[in-house]
Amino acid sequence: MLDAGEAEAIALAIAIKADLVLLDENEARRVARLHGLRYTGVVGVLLIAKSEGRIAAMKDCLDRLAESGFRLSKSLRAEVLKLAKEEEA
Repeated sequence: MLDAGEAEAIALAIAIKADLVLLDENEARRVARLHGLRYTGVVGVLLIAKSEGRIAAMKDCLDRLAESGFRLSKSLRAEVLKLAKEEEA
C-alpha cells in the first residue's frame, strides 16, 4: 500500500507530466510503471551525482544511507559500486 507521500508524488507526476519521479519503495514503483511514469530512487540520484563529479565517493554515501536505516542488498550495493567505478573494500 502506498503511503500518502508516495501517492501524492505519483499523482503530481501524472498531473504535470513529469519526466521523472523519485521513488524508492517497490509498491510505489509498481504503481508508477502502471501509469507509464519514469522513476529513479535515491541510489539513482547518487549515481548521477557521482558521474557528474558532485560527490567524491559513492561508497561513503551508501554507508551513510545504511547507517540511517536505508536497506540495500549486498548484490545491489556491489552493482552500484561497480557502476560508480568503485571497488568494495
